[in-house]
Amino acid sequence: MKKMRAFPLELVFRVLAPVLSAAFYVFLVLVALLVVATPIIALAGASAAEMLLPPFMRQVDGGYTISLGNGIKMFAPSSGVGTDVIKSSIYITFLLWIAYLAVCMPICRFISRLCANVRDGRLLDPKNPLYVKYTGVTVIAGGVLLSILKRYYNFRLVELFAASYGAVSFAVGIDIAPVVIGLIILLFGMIYKVICRERQDDRMPERISEDVNV
Repeated sequence: MKKMRAFPLELVFRVLAPVLSAAFYVFLVLVALLVVATPIIALAGASAAEMLLPPFMRQVDGGYTISLGNGIKMFAPSSGVGTDVIKSSIYITFLLWIAYLAVCMPICRFISRLCANVRDGRLLDPKNPLYVKYTGVTVIAGGVLLSILKRYYNFRLVELFAASYGAVSFAVGIDIAPVVIGLIILLFGMIYKVICRERQDDRMPERISEDVNV
C-alpha cells in the first residue's frame, strides 16, 4: 500500500506570494478606475431611464428594486427616482468599493511579503512578525471603518429611495468580528516574534564560536 505524500506547504507560499502581489496592483488599478469614473458620471447628461444602474438596482415595471443586502429589498417608484438620485447612489457605491479595496491592498502586500520570505527559506526573518502584526492592525482598523461605512451606505440608500428627508437617521455601529480576528492575528504575531527572537538567541553561541575558530 502506497503512503500518501504530504501536501508541500512550500508550494502554497510559492503560489500565494506572486498571486497576492499581483492582487495588490490589480486593486490599485481598480481604485484608480473608480476615481476616474466618478467625475465622468457626474458630467453625464443621460436621463434616469438611460443611465447604467449600479449592481444593487434593478428596473421593474413602475420603478426600481434596490437590494440592501441581508435579505432586505425595497421598491422605489420611477416618479421619485431622478438622475441625481441614481448618481448619488453610484457615488456612495464607488466610495464603499474604494474603501474595501483600500483595506485589501495592504493586507495583500503584507501577506505576499511574508509568503515570499517563507518561500525563500527565511521563516525566522525578524520582518515576518511585523508583517503579521501589520496585517492584524489593518484588519482591525479596516473592519471598523468598513462596518461604519457600510451602515452609512445603507442609510443613504434608504434616505435616497424610500424615505423623505429627516424620516431616517444614521446610527453609528461596528462589527465585532473583524476586531476579534485582528486581535488573534496580533497575538499570533507576538508569539511569532518571540519564537524568532529565541531562535536567533540560540544561534548566537554558534556564530560566536565560528568567528573564534576563524
